[in-house]
Amino acid sequence: MKNNIWTDFYEEEPVKIKELHQDKEFVEEIVERSSRHVKDGSFLDVGAGNNSYSNYFKGIEYTGLDIYNFKRENFICSDINKRLPFKDNKFQTVFGILILEYIKNKEKVLKEIHRVLRKDGYLIIVAPNSKSIPIILSYKIIPFFAPKIDVPYYPFDIKKFIKMAEEYNFKLVEKSYIPFTYLILPKIFRKLFRIIGNLWNEEVFLVFNT
Repeated sequence: MKNNIWTDFYEEEPVKIKELHQDKEFVEEIVERSSRHVKDGSFLDVGAGNNSYSNYFKGIEYTGLDIYNFKRENFICSDINKRLPFKDNKFQTVFGILILEYIKNKEKVLKEIHRVLRKDGYLIIVAPNSKSIPIILSYKIIPFFAPKIDVPYYPFDIKKFIKMAEEYNFKLVEKSYIPFTYLILPKIFRKLFRIIGNLWNEEVFLVFNT
């Protein structure tokens, strides 16, 4: 795949941002919440980046997908904005962790995910709550505190997305929140900001069933 804005992002992003994407506490939080929904079988991680959830869930057949080629095992380089390179009803679980906020046409992507998901499959989403206090402060009021990521950003509207998903016959089975701001802070301050993050509903965790 030819170079694009995401190629530049992954090759030039600061080390601090790379560490943030792979923060152990954040990953383990997602795994803990997801474990009761992830069943044995095929598992697609869209926007997988350089992180892999294959080591956290036993019994899955992991496939990672991203627009940038990380050249790692069980990985496919492809653009999620286009038709996914998989047959219908391929996957038992589709993961989308911190990816939908970078996608403009969420409906098109949702339609493709529904196509590749099996009946009684699960879609698990984590995305910034565009109406939460930390996100508003970070990206609108005091943007110099937000990570400097020079890629398109499209706010994630929770109610709108849930309604859209239901139109494609997804059933919402879980909605909760995960704090995220605290991950960029020294560990000594994380406990306090984790509590604040919970109160402010910073990152939304959504689980849908087909």
